[in-house]
Amino acid sequence: MERILPVVLFTLALTACGGSGGGSSPQPSTPIPAPAPAPAPNEAPTISGTFTLNAKAAQSNKIVLNTADKENDQLSFSIADKPDWISFRLTENQLELDFQPGFFDIDDYQFKFRISDGKDATEYDFNLVVEDNREKWQEIRMTEADTIGIWSDKTEATRFIFLENEMGIYTYNGETKSLSWSAFSTFDISVYEAGCFQSTCPQIDFFEMSIVAQEQGRIRVRLLRNDNSERVINLTKENNTQATAKYYIPLSEAALYSTSTIDVETNSAQIRLRTADIAFGLTTFITPSFNATSEVNFNNQNYTPVNSSPILVRDDMGFTFENKITGDFTRLNFNAFATNLVIQTLESGILIASADIHLELNSDLGSFQIADFEGLSAELTGIKASTVLQSVLPVTSEVALIAGKNYTGRIIGDDMPLTSSTLSESVNYQFGGSVFRILDDSQGSMTLKIAGINEGIQTNFTWQLEGNTLSTNVNGVEATHELLALPNGKIGMTSSFARDDGSIGVNIYTLNELTDSTFSASDYLGTFKHSTVNLFSNRIRYTRVLSDQRADYFGSLDTEPSELWKYESDGSISMIRDSYCSNSIEYDTCFNDRFNNINRSMLVRNYKLLAIEKNIYKFQYSIFRRTTDGNYSTSQSIRYFEKLPE
Repeated sequence: MERILPVVLFTLALTACGGSGGGSSPQPSTPIPAPAPAPAPNEAPTISGTFTLNAKAAQSNKIVLNTADKENDQLSFSIADKPDWISFRLTENQLELDFQPGFFDIDDYQFKFRISDGKDATEYDFNLVVEDNREKWQEIRMTEADTIGIWSDKTEATRFIFLENEMGIYTYNGETKSLSWSAFSTFDISVYEAGCFQSTCPQIDFFEMSIVAQEQGRIRVRLLRNDNSERVINLTKENNTQATAKYYIPLSEAALYSTSTIDVETNSAQIRLRTADIAFGLTTFITPSFNATSEVNFNNQNYTPVNSSPILVRDDMGFTFENKITGDFTRLNFNAFATNLVIQTLESGILIASADIHLELNSDLGSFQIADFEGLSAELTGIKASTVLQSVLPVTSEVALIAGKNYTGRIIGDDMPLTSSTLSESVNYQFGGSVFRILDDSQGSMTLKIAGINEGIQTNFTWQLEGNTLSTNVNGVEATHELLALPNGKIGMTSSFARDDGSIGVNIYTLNELTDSTFSASDYLGTFKHSTVNLFSNRIRYTRVLSDQRADYFGSLDTEPSELWKYESDGSISMIRDSYCSNSIEYDTCFNDRFNNINRSMLVRNYKLLAIEKNIYKFQYSIFRRTTDGNYSTSQSIRYFEKLPE
């Protein structure tokens, strides 16, 4: 093996050199070709020209922009969120645009233009201002039936509610007013303070509303004032829908809300209708209300009664009329009926209802005729009643009642007999518990005050809160209160009561936590306007408390005060009519004279100031009555008054 190894190594060496003999010339190498030049990058297409336009409504507005693409590619163009009233045509090197907005497209816009060659794209911002075009205005008349409803412009915070009885509501920048309207070639709209309507209150504004453009559910209107100032706005009519709430309350903020209901499960409605103040004979019927209860169907976007028969809305209404034959004054009784009841519930939660109210005579005239009584025939012709309400829904957030805190609301919703130590008599407490205190997680207490006597009957109750339901038990009387979210952001609690006709009604009370406060007699002095109960009342009611111990609970500013008042030891004030004791000029003397004459009726009011929020004064209001047959009754509630500047 050792001898053979060198030969093998030599052979391998020759093989590695490429052969075993003879030389050879090297072969020439093949040249490597140069790389091809890279193609030029694609350039995105462009648009040039003016990218702003002021366009007039109701006409064609055309512009031309230039387009360019270095590679001469086929171009495409688009507008993000393009409305139907914009059209365009892309030619070889131009972009033709046509803007044809309507009156209801008046606004400022910024559109995103995009041009593409299929490879790259360029975007541009285009600013468009659509302006009014008075030359294209029209004179449009709209029927009263088409006018009825809610018309609003959210950008202007403007809302008109037109009702069938040519009344309505006007809201602008959060302030709500009453209005009356009439339709001729234009709409004449008179505006009044809320709760003070037409006959006795000054007109605070006037519009001549003309319709200059119209399309389905929308109108463009010119509002011209007496001073020739104007606003031109677009109004959209709100659509009707099926009821989404059970409870509906008045628009104005209050401690107590008279409640209307629509129960979609039972297809029933209880609607409280109102009219302006009405004069019946020698009696002025102040803020009359009529409760219409009916089974209803939802047809043609409205709720209407299943039965077309007249609905009894108030019975045994008594008014005094003069007999023109004898000169005597006679009390006549009437029943009130509603026909043509129509209820609309709208997308915003507003409810509008209207009906015709007519009276039927419920008294025997004997040998006399209707024409023998002054004004009687006119009262039987009928009037239009209506209402505007807003929905309230159950609370969705957790509500807590805290031990040691006082709250406003109402625990007692119906009659409850209580024993008064001062009177040594049973007192019928009609409703109360408007201020109550939470003692612990199941006990509460309230002081049921008897006005004038200034006695407070301490009464305890048990309570339980589960979800949005508050259950209470007062002296064995159980009640269930639903907790609701009020439109003003506060909490409301329901309180049920029995109506005279046997039906069950519901009121809603503001559930408010109170802070401990002390008020002096001077805090009660001044003139207070009552919170609005009826937007269509003929007058504003005032309470006046003067420094000379004179007062007026329910009067006007141009009459002499007719009551006497006293500051009580518990920080409240009591009022009594001075006509009870014409020779007295001091509250205590007048009260004692009347109270000790047990055969005489009497009425005493008491106010206890609970809170002051800016110019809104919140009182606990108690009232005490005695009839000529010696029966006592009392009640308690919360009242909101607006204090007027001195």
